[in-house]
Amino acid sequence: MGGDEFAIVQVALSQVVDATSLAQRVIAALSEPYEIDGHQVVIGTSVGITLAPSDGLIREQLIRNGDLALYRAKGDGRGTFRFFEAGMEVQMQARRTLEQDLRKASSPAAASARRRPLAHTLAAMPSQAAPEAPTAAPTLPTFAIPATAMPVLHRLDQGIDA
Repeated sequence: MGGDEFAIVQVALSQVVDATSLAQRVIAALSEPYEIDGHQVVIGTSVGITLAPSDGLIREQLIRNGDLALYRAKGDGRGTFRFFEAGMEVQMQARRTLEQDLRKASSPAAASARRRPLAHTLAAMPSQAAPEAPTAAPTLPTFAIPATAMPVLHRLDQGIDA
């Protein structure tokens, strides 16, 4: 867990809706405005939920799965909660691989500009940076990475002529 994260262990759940209700109450409470030194401060929060034993049996696995659910909730916007789903691990690995490829591609020698027109449009599409990876065939993206999450995207954009 990061510095701005914490865990809540809820025991004796009778229904999954109990976890949903707790998540909604936590989000509502933490979203209330705070006053600090005469200034009103509003924060946002997201919640990741993992359930034992279906999502794991040991503490480390439950925390990791909760982190994956939290990461999804943060990606979906403030004030959201998400339950862990088995596919989240695969998606996280794909994102990490893409991030590594983008970091490699951020050097001017490694980046190349490619035009990737979409079949259903007649307008010219802007160039996209793609790493010169022998194992990766050019493909259209299947998911987006927010630019604020990866400063390397800005460096790539600056190094390629459209």
